[in-house]
Amino acid sequence: MKKILNIVTITMALLFAAGNCPAFEEAGIDIHGFISQGYLTSTENNFIGDTEDGSFEFSEFGINFSKELTEKLRVGIQFFSKDLGPYGNNDVEIDWAYGDYRWKDWMGFRIGKLKAPHGLYNETRDVDMLRSWIFLPQSVYPEVIRDATLNLLGGGIYGGIDLGVGGNVSYQGMIGTQNIDANEHLAQTLKGVTWGGTEVTNAAVNVENKYVLGLTWDTPFYGLRFGGTYQKMDLDMVSEFDFTQHPVIYYYGAGTWYDQLTSETSVVSIEYTWNNLLLVGEYMWAKRVLDYASQAGPVHEVHKPDGWYVGGSYRFTDWFELGSYYSEYYGERTDRDGKSLNPDTGLPVFDPSHRAYRKDLTLSTRFDVNAYWVIKLEGHLINGSNQLSGFDNLIPTDGSEQFEEDWQMFAVKMTFSF
Repeated sequence: MKKILNIVTITMALLFAAGNCPAFEEAGIDIHGFISQGYLTSTENNFIGDTEDGSFEFSEFGINFSKELTEKLRVGIQFFSKDLGPYGNNDVEIDWAYGDYRWKDWMGFRIGKLKAPHGLYNETRDVDMLRSWIFLPQSVYPEVIRDATLNLLGGGIYGGIDLGVGGNVSYQGMIGTQNIDANEHLAQTLKGVTWGGTEVTNAAVNVENKYVLGLTWDTPFYGLRFGGTYQKMDLDMVSEFDFTQHPVIYYYGAGTWYDQLTSETSVVSIEYTWNNLLLVGEYMWAKRVLDYASQAGPVHEVHKPDGWYVGGSYRFTDWFELGSYYSEYYGERTDRDGKSLNPDTGLPVFDPSHRAYRKDLTLSTRFDVNAYWVIKLEGHLINGSNQLSGFDNLIPTDGSEQFEEDWQMFAVKMTFSF
């Protein structure tokens, strides 16, 4: 609560300074930002954190400064904090910081901590005012690996090419590394928890290399665009716990324990906008290679998840917008019904079949109170429990199921932006 109050105080002070001190405008410094507070509740399963009991641990804050130094050179920085269940904890960090030199329309250069393209909306996923949904479809934009896909520390090139009657093509290419903070979800799932009586005492996530490509074609048909993105990462993840109790722990879906991971993720997208109507569809497929040690020796595993969604929104009035999507995600695209998790062997079931998939029907409403305030309500009907962490859903002591197949989630979120 103290951190939230500090963030609110800082935001209000900056707003006052920006609105009452002409020095910002005279210096040519652009200032924008947002602050939001939400509430999450779910039935049967915890989404992230203790949502079954309802949670107000759902907040975001960001403020950015940018300045055009010359006609071709621009610099900027954004400070950001979030709290989503046990993750983030409102610690303020640098979300992005860059130097951008646009040499020609068809080629520019960026260095710093950059937003990485992943699908159509990854680079703007924190800008709540741009969409009607509270949560982007988890089949393509899963919160459990948000930290890994969001940004890159390095450099890149970008540009746009005018095709005349063929429309316009824009591209991005990046190379670098990444810092995954200890408070972020991917790191937090590896430490500070107890699994089967074994406590993880320390964990670290180190990204050795990261490569990102993005391509968007704005077609000559007004409002229609296609996109494609590719990310490749090489990570080292180290967990320290009592190996005498559990020589190897591997968890299907979110919460994987391993030593090394090579991850390749591709997304293809289509979007059409016409007046107040938005229609969109995206498909994601990935290849994740795990290498870790066991009592029997080195283990090499290959997993190939995929997911897709179709959705849309329509703005009925200046103050009301309705949105919806249907999303499906599979931990293995060759096992869509979870047969590999529940083979017909007569032995105890390791995981129920519904751990292999997640199907989500979502309805969202957005109310624009004015140019600065937005309130959103969102409901989810979900079948399947993939992407749910065992650390947010501990094994019940009464012998009941750890995860339930059918469950619902409701979210409300209020955002102030400037």
